[in-house]
Amino acid sequence: MAASYLAVLALAPFALYATFLALLCFEQIQQHLIFLHRVRLSGQSNFDAPESYGFAPYRVHNLRIPIGKDQHLGAWLLPALSSYSTRIESLPMRPSQAVYADILRTSNRPTLMYMHGNAATRAVGFRMRAARILANELDFNVVMLDYRGFGDSSSIRPSQATAVQDAGRLFEWLNREIGVHAHDIVCYGHSLGTGICADLVARQLAPQDIHLRALILIAPFKSIPSLLTTYRLFGLIPIMGPLRKSRHVEALVRTFLTTRFETDTILSLAQCPLLLIHSTNDHDIVYTHSRELFDNVFLNSTIGATSIAQQTMYGHGLLRHFTRSNGSPVVHLEIDSGGHNGVGTLEVSTLAIKRIVEPLG
Repeated sequence: MAASYLAVLALAPFALYATFLALLCFEQIQQHLIFLHRVRLSGQSNFDAPESYGFAPYRVHNLRIPIGKDQHLGAWLLPALSSYSTRIESLPMRPSQAVYADILRTSNRPTLMYMHGNAATRAVGFRMRAARILANELDFNVVMLDYRGFGDSSSIRPSQATAVQDAGRLFEWLNREIGVHAHDIVCYGHSLGTGICADLVARQLAPQDIHLRALILIAPFKSIPSLLTTYRLFGLIPIMGPLRKSRHVEALVRTFLTTRFETDTILSLAQCPLLLIHSTNDHDIVYTHSRELFDNVFLNSTIGATSIAQQTMYGHGLLRHFTRSNGSPVVHLEIDSGGHNGVGTLEVSTLAIKRIVEPLG
């Protein structure tokens, strides 16, 4: 009796893992695991009161952008610090959205669309820290979007299609409704947001001959199928690790993936300046994803390039770059610190962002 009980206990983890793999073949389960939109990481959020998160009065304006029928997107707009200091800070009461929109249209500062990764909302510490640095230190206008299913956006089960549609709607709102020129817009994605940005810029905008100021990918991945082979949930749990010796089972599971974000097959279509940043101590998405994306863009870019320049950064990282024949730079920055969530806010990263968006000379 004891022996059979121990046998059941020994087999239980395998049974649970097999059940997990079976569930992973269902689209709804995939979407919950990939987007983690039910994971909040904080208590009740008050997006209408950004000051409760430590922002200065009127520093942030909460946007509500209509999309589709009876749905909306929630987003935060942080004007560039120079505009906030001269046009908003001294006002006696909260300005209307028209004032913030006019700043976007007339400030002559780049406007950055911030696409966050999975789980939680825009009101998470490391995301707000990134937005503050981009708006205060780099003096960019920043719009932080929550996709539908996240934050105060309409409550749906997100998918690749809806997330990319949401990013496209934000671009449309900025470009067509507010009047911000495409060349003044930067698409900035972190983690899962890199797949959304790449899809928008390379697959949606480039075929329309719409080219942004820059595309910035922080801790990107080649595709969801390739990511699953190395991804650790919450940086700890290797989702496909036990299948590394069972290639047929792994391939079978991968064929059922409907959310794919195949950045590696489309990124070379994005003809605007491109920056990839990754940390070698990223425990969520292995840094080799960025290396291979950069190499793939070099080899498959529709706009030719001749050679890659490479330099080490005093033992703390690696910088590689090349320039395409249209003058558009492609830069890969690999850093030995920062981890998954902090690499984008390191000073070496923000300097690289500044240079790709506003090159000297």
